[in-house]
Amino acid sequence: MEVGCGKAIFFEMMLNDGINCWGFDPTYEGDNERIKKEYFDDTHKGIAADVIIMRHTLEHITKPFSFLHTIAKANDYKGFLFAEVPTFDWIVDKCAFWDIFYEHCNYFTEESLSVMFDDAITGSIFGGQYIYLWADLSKIRTTIPAGIQFRKYDTSAFFQKLETYKGLLNNSGSFAVWGLVQRFYISKLT
Repeated sequence: MEVGCGKAIFFEMMLNDGINCWGFDPTYEGDNERIKKEYFDDTHKGIAADVIIMRHTLEHITKPFSFLHTIAKANDYKGFLFAEVPTFDWIVDKCAFWDIFYEHCNYFTEESLSVMFDDAITGSIFGGQYIYLWADLSKIRTTIPAGIQFRKYDTSAFFQKLETYKGLLNNSGSFAVWGLVQRFYISKLT
């Protein structure tokens, strides 16, 4: 089962490989009957999936630990979870402040992703930009342990990089801007 299958590209690859799968995504625009155009929530029960896949979904969920419990409960705390998310380590290391935006409610590291399970395998892919988690749903913790010490990040370089871009935009001359800029107001463009 794939939760958050989007345009179903990965989902269709699984189907084409003969995998018996189904998915959930309220934004799905296709007509595959195996994909429910709805959010996965606590009304779904008896899923009985061997593997539940969440690629670039968990970072959009307001309460990821509760949501993972919803999935585990719907699957009777059986099967495995594969989750893939952007990693905050890469964002900070590359000073990629543009990867912090309103659609992401959460930013994970391998440590913060794996802490939700008693035992999990994590790693990085795509040049370290994304991380994954492979976990047995029967090993999801009932609570996050108290007193966990996570790495503290120096994000001052983000502000320095923003100032650099503001300087470029305030200089006269021609330039092009691609994408959506949020909370970045330009008072004068020449």
